[in-house]
Amino acid sequence: MSLEDSTTVRLQNPPWTLPPDCILLQLEKYKKEDTPKSVFMQNFQHIRNKYLEWSTLYTDGSKYQEITAFSIVNKHQTQTIAVLPHYSSVFTAKATAILYACKIARQNRGKWLICSDSLSTLTSIKT
Repeated sequence: MSLEDSTTVRLQNPPWTLPPDCILLQLEKYKKEDTPKSVFMQNFQHIRNKYLEWSTLYTDGSKYQEITAFSIVNKHQTQTIAVLPHYSSVFTAKATAILYACKIARQNRGKWLICSDSLSTLTSIKT
């Protein structure tokens, strides 16, 4: 799916208007290059266990050569995969994934936990 082919995402309450305490950054204290993956996984699972009753969406974005894309996955299936314009950055891909995840959560109501590995994007939304 190309993002240019899809409809524009319009949210009544965009993510940057969310209260700051709803964005969890507990894992930011660990430096990626100095921390074993197992430590991240253990601490992430500890956080995740607090929200067992919530539905979860995992987001990611990346760029390979001239292709920038993002995806949103839940425990059962891939929800969205979209290609962005070639000039888009990885930051844009990760931010767009979070925005689309917010749209999915809003359409499906209930309690949602949206997970991202992009500290820079989450920090930007939070501030």
